[in-house]
Amino acid sequence: MTLVTSERTLKFIGKNRFDAKRKALRFWYTHRDTLHENMQEFAKNCTLSADQKIITYRPHHPVRDF
Repeated sequence: MTLVTSERTLKFIGKNRFDAKRKALRFWYTHRDTLHENMQEFAKNCTLSADQKIITYRPHHPVRDF
């Protein structure tokens, strides 16, 4: 999985929007207990780039090591 992290964001980079969405949802499913967010809350914190290849997740709480 292509995942770029910084202090407050995670970026899921895919070949297209479906690939990026699959990577983001896989991340959420794997870390849902740590994130303390349901899928709807996770999706509200995500944005899709203009080229539709990158989903950026900006949590309300600091990102911990995953």
